[in-house]
Amino acid sequence: MEPNEINDPLAACYREIEEESGISSDKITSLELFYIITRRSKDEIRQSYIYFGDTSESDLVQTDEGKLFWIPCNELLKREYTKTFTAMLF
Repeated sequence: MEPNEINDPLAACYREIEEESGISSDKITSLELFYIITRRSKDEIRQSYIYFGDTSESDLVQTDEGKLFWIPCNELLKREYTKTFTAMLF
């Protein structure tokens, strides 16, 4: 989150989605906060806001963050994730 987004994690989520995927907020529906995860990492406390939403967009931009691709819902549970992420999917 940027300093001006500290009190508005939803705005940060929309911004990050657009930066990372090219999908603008007007193409996203039902974006809702489901989890807030707080964890310690070395000498800092990290907080993650986990949102779920829908889009009909299928085209994604590629960024330097790595290869971006869609995973079909029926294949989500066939992949390996961290324990926290796996728990969120159930």
